[in-house]
This record gives sequence, structure tokens and C-alpha cells, in this order.
Amino acid sequence: MSLPKNGEPDNDNGHYISMENFRRCLEFLKRSGEKKLKLLGGEPTAHPEFIKLVSTGLAEGFHVSVFSNGIWSSAVRSFFKEEKTASVDFLINVNERSIQKERETVLQEKSLAVVGRRARLSFNIYNDDFDLLFAGDLIEKFALKKEIRLGLAHPVVGAENAYPADTSLNAMGKRLVTQMRQLERRDILSAFDCGFPLCMFDEADYAALITCTTGFISICEPIIDVGADLSVWPCFPLTKVANTTLDAFPDRSSMVEAYEKTMAPLRQMGSMDECIDCKYMKRGQCCGGCVGRTIRNWEKSGAKNIASRIKAPVS
Repeated sequence: MSLPKNGEPDNDNGHYISMENFRRCLEFLKRSGEKKLKLLGGEPTAHPEFIKLVSTGLAEGFHVSVFSNGIWSSAVRSFFKEEKTASVDFLINVNERSIQKERETVLQEKSLAVVGRRARLSFNIYNDDFDLLFAGDLIEKFALKKEIRLGLAHPVVGAENAYPADTSLNAMGKRLVTQMRQLERRDILSAFDCGFPLCMFDEADYAALITCTTGFISICEPIIDVGADLSVWPCFPLTKVANTTLDAFPDRSSMVEAYEKTMAPLRQMGSMDECIDCKYMKRGQCCGGCVGRTIRNWEKSGAKNIASRIKAPVS
């Protein structure tokens, strides 16, 4: 469930999620047989009733996960010291210290000291000179879970954002494997998020995708994000593509199935020219990269209005 983005209202709808809509989300999850409530954004702790949202989710029997930048107020830190929040887990997104303000670093580290082993770190890769080794220092300093979630920046359809060019991916893969090996020697494993194409890595490095990770899978699938106004989209890069509403489907599984059918033609092509005759993609060992990259590359090649032609799924 998406809450405000960077402290601003979510999805340009002019407001934070209301308690009424939040409870409708919880009912949807219950109908879906889901036990986990994931709060993300943007920055979920910026919601003025964040503590009430978490407390409500816990009271309704959900396991709550918070995806946050960790730059919290003292009230939020105090809340997560309470025994009733002991089951909450966290994915804390960190940036290289050179691009983060000192005050943000201080607040983030205060939060990491509170959450300890309940937290994993998350690091997003968007340029080719990244350095994620500092995250290993944070993990050891604050006794966090010894695992780093790795995200690869993808094109956001209908917007301008920083993401690596196709031609940069292989060099980035080499750099990433080198740093993953260094982290593994500290007993820290890497966990891949969606959209990493297998060809980003040299075949000589495939072993590292096993020994240095929690298990590498090249995958692109609907995550299902729900906005403050109960609008729904398949994932962050496709925020403005094939939007539907929470009420349009009886449960999450039917929604995922519908989005899978909607996106299948795009996924079959892959995101790069090399995907057409790639043996790994043909065998289902590689997803072909993010659908957002597929759409962006087609549009760069002269295809018009691809995103607008992708219809919202129906139940």
C-alpha cells in the first residue's frame, strides 16, 4: 500500500489515505487471504496518522512491514520501541553518504539503532559508479539483518527519472558482483528485486549469483500498489499505466492474474534487442528486464502512445 511520496500527497490525488480507505484495504487483504500488510510510499512515516495506521494493522492481525527511508521523528522512534510493535519488520532504503545531508544521516542512524535485527537495508542502483559497501558497515554497526535488498532503477513510464542505459548494464553487473563478493566475505548476502536481466552479468560470474545472494531470480511481475484514493497500478515504473481500482476485483490473486494477462505481450518481447533470440528468456530463466524499460525503448524507436494503448485489466 502506497502512502505519501517524499512527504507529499500520494499519486497526485491531493490527500493522504483516510482511515476509511485504509480499512477498506485491510478488508481487501482479508478477502485475499493475505497476512502481511506492507506500507510504503514515498515515505509512509510522513502520514499524519502513521502510528494509528500501524496500530490498526496490528490490531487486525496483520504482520506489518514498513518500507521507509528511516528518517523518523522522535515520536515514530519511540513508537517502534514499544513491545506491541515488536513484530513489525522494516526495509530501510539507504543512499551513499556523499549524497545525503548530515542531518538525514543522523536521524537515519538513530532509527537503525532502534530497529536492529528487525530491519534489512535496501539500496537502489541508478548509476554506474555506485558503491554499496558502506551498507555493510551499517549492518555491522547496528546489528541489522545480514541481507541487502538490491533495486535497479527502471524507467517510469510517463515521467522522467534517472535510470541506467542498456549499454551500461553489463559494466554495472561486473561492479555489482565485485561488491557482492566483498559483502559475502562479511557474511552479508544480497537479495535482488525485480527487473534485473540475466545478461547484465557475465556467465563467469553466475556462480556469484548463487553463493553471494539469497537466490537470484530474474523476474518482472505485478506487485500491486494501492494509492491513497484506492487507485491501483501494477508496480512503480507503471504507476500511470493500466490503472484500475481496488473495488474492481474481488481479491488480490484475481487482480494479479488480470495484470499478468495484460502485460504478457510486452514481456514476451523483452526490453532489449538481444531478448528476441535469447536462450535464457526463451527458457524462462530471464524476464527480459522491466516492462517500463520495454515501453521506453519502443517509444525511443518511434512507437507512439504504447502506454495509452495498454488497457486497464477487468475482473
